[in-house]
Amino acid sequence: MKIILSVCTVCFMFGIVHISAVTDEEFQALFIRLTALEEKQVISDKRIGSLERDIVSYVNRIADLETYWKLSDRRVDMLKRKNDISNRRIIALEKKLSDKTFVEHEKRKTLSDKLIEALRKNMALPDIILQTIETNDTLPMDKTTQNERKVASTDKKIRSTAAHSCGSRRFVSEGNVAFTAIKNLNQKHIGLDQNIIFEQILTNEGGGYDPIHSVFIAPQAGLYVLSSAVTTTSDGMSHTAIVRNGNNVARMYGHGNSGYFDQGSQMIVIRLNAGDEVAVQNIDIPDLTIVGGLYSSFSGFLLLPQ
Repeated sequence: MKIILSVCTVCFMFGIVHISAVTDEEFQALFIRLTALEEKQVISDKRIGSLERDIVSYVNRIADLETYWKLSDRRVDMLKRKNDISNRRIIALEKKLSDKTFVEHEKRKTLSDKLIEALRKNMALPDIILQTIETNDTLPMDKTTQNERKVASTDKKIRSTAAHSCGSRRFVSEGNVAFTAIKNLNQKHIGLDQNIIFEQILTNEGGGYDPIHSVFIAPQAGLYVLSSAVTTTSDGMSHTAIVRNGNNVARMYGHGNSGYFDQGSQMIVIRLNAGDEVAVQNIDIPDLTIVGGLYSSFSGFLLLPQ
């Protein structure tokens, strides 16, 4: 009996040891697997974080591209307006040149006709004098003297008229040129290279200023004085320029702060050719706002004609 109990006890202990060994092996395997899964989870979290950062970067880039697209559309519209202005200016200049050419042609034609008529009369003078001499044989002396005086007076009038006609073409006045335009309304969302509109005209002698597109087109060549003042908002910034034919010639800067507006201004003396275009443009800040209320202006006048 004791032997049987001893054998059973040994078998029972062996079974417990075997079960414990199996349980430890499975636990070790599960622990290794869990560790691997945790490592994979860390890698997945890192990859998800990287993808989220990429998504944010893509969204920002899309927003930047949309903004650039809008600015490009505005610039295209501005270039179209400039092209329309240039086309209208070309048409106006062609018409003006055609009218001027026609007037000059008519003047020259009239002058040529007068000169030809004067020459014909001068050529006819010897015949008149000869005829007068031939009739002197039958006329009294006082009658002959009267005829000679009449011929001389006629010749003098003809020469005086021809000389006056030749000289009248040398003195042609083209008139005064001066303009001042004031900004009455605030102008918002001004794009790059876009004109600042000064819509209220105070002076426009010579008709060179276009209030719709705020462009001054020099009607004649000469030395001009140009000036501008641009006022920015209390929390804004402006960087503008006086532009001739698309090239900056004088820059203005303003930076409002602490509830106070700021103003940039310039005055220049510049030589312009007939047809040169001058405007005030935004050159550096997208979506610019300029204050109206008679605080901003654009002026110029012809100092010395060429």
